[in-house]
Amino acid sequence: MTALEDAGLLVLRNRSYSGDGGVDGVVWNPRIGWLAVQVKRYSTHICRGHLLDFGDAIQRKNFNGGLFVHTG
Repeated sequence: MTALEDAGLLVLRNRSYSGDGGVDGVVWNPRIGWLAVQVKRYSTHICRGHLLDFGDAIQRKNFNGGLFVHTG
């Protein structure tokens, strides 16, 4: 999220990351619109279920897209 802010984008972070419905924050991209952001810490591979849940959250909340960021 900080990297997005450093790039000059408007970032709105959730106050709590648990129970966030799969979205940790949102970022405004002037060319695309509002994007959902999900940040995960992985020690191995990405969990497919987390990606599917994030995709569902993007559609359910009518975002223009999303960024799934991980440390894996």
